[in-house]
Amino acid sequence: MKHYILTLLCLVLSSFSYSQIDVSVSSLSGYESNILRAPNQIFIDDELLSEDEIYKSSFYQDIVGHLKYKKEARKSLFKISVKPQKRFFFSESESNRLIADFKLTYRLDIGKNSSWENSTQYFIKDQNGLDADENELGTTFGYNVVNLDSKLNFRLFENNRSFIGAHYGKKNFDPTETREVSYYKYGVNAGFKTVKWKNHLLRSSGINASFIQRQYNIETVNEDDDFNKEHRTWNLLSVRGFYKMQLSKTITIYPSLAYTKRLDLSDDRFGYNEITPKLYVSYSKEKLNLSLLASYAKRNFTDLIVNDNDLLSYDYLRLKCNTSYKFSNHWSFVSQAYFIDRGSNNENLSSMIFRSYNNYYLGIGLKYTF
Repeated sequence: MKHYILTLLCLVLSSFSYSQIDVSVSSLSGYESNILRAPNQIFIDDELLSEDEIYKSSFYQDIVGHLKYKKEARKSLFKISVKPQKRFFFSESESNRLIADFKLTYRLDIGKNSSWENSTQYFIKDQNGLDADENELGTTFGYNVVNLDSKLNFRLFENNRSFIGAHYGKKNFDPTETREVSYYKYGVNAGFKTVKWKNHLLRSSGINASFIQRQYNIETVNEDDDFNKEHRTWNLLSVRGFYKMQLSKTITIYPSLAYTKRLDLSDDRFGYNEITPKLYVSYSKEKLNLSLLASYAKRNFTDLIVNDNDLLSYDYLRLKCNTSYKFSNHWSFVSQAYFIDRGSNNENLSSMIFRSYNNYYLGIGLKYTF
């Protein structure tokens, strides 16, 4: 009898779900250079201006909150992530930046080696100005985006982790007085990964591929108040190979190589080919966490001409470093650094678009975890 009671008690307890909530608040002080990503030289009214006259740079104060909630049951997992961030610029307050990221994820186990996962994301960025990195469309810095993803995770064999999924998204850029830009996107993606353990250290390698179609709606008003609608369709094909390896209990390296091709189905002007090697390195111990992400991208446009007879090309170098040192049960020292440099072969000093630029920021501060 006791055996049956114990068995029943175990079944009842296992049916209850487990939940966890984590809340943290951090504040970082730092400096950002070239906030609006302007080129370092430009002709305005027949006068050549240098970066000292063009760049908007400022010390800043970041306030970041992060709430994470996880609820587990026997065959399901539900997660919520809410992360608002506000950056106050001391000398360039008109460039103050608000970012808010909301994510919901639900996973249901539908077999011993498979699961169905669905996620929803709402992301908003509120900042004034035109983004020099979106030259093909002339978009603003501010926007909001909704992403919906659904995928089936499964195993083809014991050490395999594979998935196939579908994606939908919508992005609305903040309107200007004369222009509104938005797009819908649809797509499919798939991934294949092999995982192995060697001396209790994880090794994994694989390949991901995706196809995304973006359908843009562009509405403009000219000087005569004439209203014009334009539609553009871009297809993006992407393939990425990766290898992830734990060198020790504390150090992980994660190199990858991606190839992306954009097809401009509207007027064949803005298609490109891009190859991106990337390296992620992390160090994690009981109190200290450090991560470094470095990537280089070479983007060659297939039809867009600059300098009278050259095809436009970009070289992107991106570096990102985050550190965290926990010195008490609740308090941590945190730091962040980010750098992006875009090199362009466009030599037209009278143009703000399709030009080279660089942007970086560095901040240090404290984080409190409840």
